[in-house]
Amino acid sequence: MDAPANMYYFKMLMLLLVTGVCTFWLGRIIQWLLLRKTHPRKKIFFILLSSIAVSYLLALLVWFFWPQTINPMWGIFFLPAVFGEIIILILTFVLFKKGKHT
Repeated sequence: MDAPANMYYFKMLMLLLVTGVCTFWLGRIIQWLLLRKTHPRKKIFFILLSSIAVSYLLALLVWFFWPQTINPMWGIFFLPAVFGEIIILILTFVLFKKGKHT
């Protein structure tokens, strides 16, 4: 008997979460360091939660188009998640930076 299709998707999502956990944590630490002096804690908390969801979806999208001949792991870092984190960190820097008013 074959496994249902939703079981396959669940395993893929869990595999992405397990392989990208170091990358996602490092991305949230860097993002917190970017935001900690300029925003209140409650706002940072919601930014971090929403950005991890978006980063996870971006990593899933990159992994979907990843060439099968290239190994997606580089040490403890999952390269599709690294690409997703780089995009999120750039967006965080551009969208949430506080400019100096002179």
